[in-house]
Amino acid sequence: MSGLKQKTFYNIAYTGAARIVALVFQALANIILSRELMSSDYGLVGFANILVNFLSQFSDLGLNSAVVQRKQLDDTSLYTGFTMKLGIGFFIYLIAFAASGLAVFFFDNPAVVDVIKLLALNFIINCFGFIPSTKLKRDLDYKKVAFATVCQTIVNSSLAMILALAGFKYWSIVLANLCATTAMIVALNILKPIRIKFAFDRAAARQFMNYGTSLSLTGFVVFMIFNIDNFIIGAASGSSVLGYYMIAFNWGSIICVMLGTVVNNVLFPTFSRMEQDRERIKRSYLKVLEYVSFIGLLANVALLLVSRDFLVYVLGHGTDKWLPALQSLRILCIYGIVRFLLEPLGNVLMAMDMTKVILKTNIIVAIIEVGLLYPVLKLYGIDGVSVLVTATYFMQYLIYYPIVKEKVGIQYYEFYSAIRDASISAAVVLVAVLVSHRFVTADRFVGVVAELLCIASLYCVVHGFLNNWRLVREAKEMLASARG
Repeated sequence: MSGLKQKTFYNIAYTGAARIVALVFQALANIILSRELMSSDYGLVGFANILVNFLSQFSDLGLNSAVVQRKQLDDTSLYTGFTMKLGIGFFIYLIAFAASGLAVFFFDNPAVVDVIKLLALNFIINCFGFIPSTKLKRDLDYKKVAFATVCQTIVNSSLAMILALAGFKYWSIVLANLCATTAMIVALNILKPIRIKFAFDRAAARQFMNYGTSLSLTGFVVFMIFNIDNFIIGAASGSSVLGYYMIAFNWGSIICVMLGTVVNNVLFPTFSRMEQDRERIKRSYLKVLEYVSFIGLLANVALLLVSRDFLVYVLGHGTDKWLPALQSLRILCIYGIVRFLLEPLGNVLMAMDMTKVILKTNIIVAIIEVGLLYPVLKLYGIDGVSVLVTATYFMQYLIYYPIVKEKVGIQYYEFYSAIRDASISAAVVLVAVLVSHRFVTADRFVGVVAELLCIASLYCVVHGFLNNWRLVREAKEMLASARG
């Protein structure tokens, strides 16, 4: 196994293990919070996060990616990036603090002002993780990055559950978030201790800004795609309806977010080192897509099939409090599949310095989505919004794949071949479960868990027979090679 391939394997393994731990804690916390909080609590924090996340698009300006991507990085350039990051962070916090009062003109709960002020502290806290995180990513040392991520998730999930059970309502989410960010920054600085100092080199700053501008604008447009639905739903329909939509969106996209963290964050610095070797990028992308489709289709199809029982017996603790989110959850499970299959392509384009393509594509999607959101919400409610979000995200395939086909040589049949076994396995499971539901249905939490285990077992068996257990053999070979 080559050095870069071995590092990539280890990094995906470390990050994957961290995200599995994180997913367990996050899922448990989400279940407890769903049982203890009301939809209006979710809606309140979600609406506050819209402003905070909007400003976060300007708190980095692509600096992290620019520093990671830079071929030669001396101390002056590194500390120039940190100085820029810290200055921007403080400035964005002041804007958030001053603008928080405007939220009451769009939302039905004045508590949103104080929530925004507290969440905005993350702009300052995150600055102190800039140096260690970028150094670790440049070194492809994702074992330490994964450990810091685990610390963040454990603190966030554990504290949120404790505070929710103690009756802190929406404050349990806010306070846990701040403490978790602090825990991650402390962990990063312990794992990669670097003396903080300030520097400013105009040439380095200019290069960082040139690279990061398109990336930052892309991030802003992506933010619009991911958050304009929340804003319009919250402003037009109130906190309770927004809470239902957020529950559906969070669970429908939870796996694609996890896979994005595991694979995408590792692939960008790895692909950046393969920039001139398009054939290696192609092979690596198709192999990653095969593994991603195996995990993602299993998780999202399983959630789709047990969606009603999941809302009633898992999140609702035997009640129907979350049933208004049922159809949206089912639709957004499809959205999750569309998203996790597409996102690895972004790393290919970024590694080839094609950030403007990503920007233009996302602008087109954002214009269509923004233009249709309000009328769709008024006519069809959050279910219609879920369909619109899924359809507009799917449109990116139509733009990206002709470009990738030309630049990297990925053919459509190769894309299909990478996801074929997972797709057939998912179809078999879908038919089998729909037939079985005519005779047996889950009636409590244990029943939902048992059904999920049966779905996973059938899926894995079918997938294994289709490719003669090739993924298992490849995983064993990589482990043996890595140990050797």
